[in-house]
Amino acid sequence: MNQQNRAIILRLPESVIDRLDNAVHSLNMTRSAYIRRCVVRGLEHTEAHELPLLEHRAIRQALAR
Repeated sequence: MNQQNRAIILRLPESVIDRLDNAVHSLNMTRSAYIRRCVVRGLEHTEAHELPLLEHRAIRQALAR
């Protein structure tokens, strides 16, 4: 299967950019590679731990308030 990449623009506060630069320097990665890795890990966490909680009616009702 051919995967197509799409571009997005992130507007981040300077303090986040500083933290990002510190991390990428320590890990010897590019900003883009680090951000891609963080997004993938964040999605995996959400799919595994947060979205299943929405199956509970009481939690959905609490979030709708």
